[in-house]
Amino acid sequence: MDITLCVICNKFQYKNKWVSYSNIKDPINQIIKDKVKINLSYRLKRIKTEPLLPDFKKGPGLKLQAESKLTIIASAQGFKQDFSEQYIIPIKLNFSYCPKCGKSGTQYFEAILQIRNPNQEIIEYIERTIKTHQKKGVFVTKTQKTKSGIDYYLTDINYTKGFAQGLKAKFGGELKISPRLHTRDKQTSREVYRVSALLRLPDFKKGDVVLVETKPVLITNMGKKVMGKDLLSKKQIAIDIKKQKPKALEVYKTSVSKIHPGLEVIHPETYQSTKIENPKKLELGQNIRVVVANKKLFLID
Repeated sequence: MDITLCVICNKFQYKNKWVSYSNIKDPINQIIKDKVKINLSYRLKRIKTEPLLPDFKKGPGLKLQAESKLTIIASAQGFKQDFSEQYIIPIKLNFSYCPKCGKSGTQYFEAILQIRNPNQEIIEYIERTIKTHQKKGVFVTKTQKTKSGIDYYLTDINYTKGFAQGLKAKFGGELKISPRLHTRDKQTSREVYRVSALLRLPDFKKGDVVLVETKPVLITNMGKKVMGKDLLSKKQIAIDIKKQKPKALEVYKTSVSKIHPGLEVIHPETYQSTKIENPKKLELGQNIRVVVANKKLFLID
C-alpha cells in the first residue's frame, strides 16, 4: 500500500485529491479501512488499525517502509460468537510535495504585494503573517526592494488580495488592486491572470504625532478611518489623509525643568526652560516626550 504525503503541509493524496490530516497515522487508518472488502456472508462489526512506524525525519524523496496491524471483527447468521481475524499490512509512505507546496523555492508567482512607505513594524508583521500560512500553500518566492518600499511575489492570488485588504484595514493607506492577463491555459482555454496589490502607507503610524491644520495630533487608530487625539483640546478627531497628507513630527526626549507657577521643560533645540502648552501634573526632573509644533512645545501623554 503506497501513501503519498506532502513534506510541508499536513496533506496526503487521496482519490486524486490532497486531503488534510492532523496525525500521520490518520491517512494510514483511512486508506486501510477504505480498502477492506468483506465476504457478503458476514456482517462487519468493527475495524481496528494500529500503524507501526519507525522513527524518521520527513523530507522530500523519503520512502518509508512501515506496516499496520489490522483487526476485523464480524458476525454471521446462525453463529452466536463473533469472528475475528488479524493481518499485518505492509505500507510505503512516500514524502514529496503537493501541487501548492511544490511552488516553494521556485520563481512561480500569481500575485505581487507591493508595499510603499513601510516601517519595520509593518514589514515584520507581513513576513510573520505570511509564514504562518505556508501550510496552506502560501509562499513568498521572491522579495524585491524598491526605492520607496518592498515587493513580495506570492504563490496565491486570492490570499494576496485578502491579505492586502486586511493590511489596509489594520495600518491604513491607499490600496489599488490591478489584475492583468498573464497567459491562457492550453488545457482549459481559460485566461490566467496575475494581480498586483499596491498598498501605499501613510507617512506615519499609530503612536506618532502629526500636524493637522496647525494642531499637533497623536494618532490613536489606523484603518478605514484614521483617528487621533488633539494634544491641546484632548478631543478625538478624524483625519482625512487624502486631503491633509500629514507627516509625523519628530519626537524629542527631555525633562521637566520647572513645575511652579507653570510647567516648563528643557527645550530640545534651544536647551532653554520653556513653557508646555498642554501641561499636566509632573515631577521636577521627570523624563518626558515632547514635539515642537508652530514653535511651541507639546507634551505627549
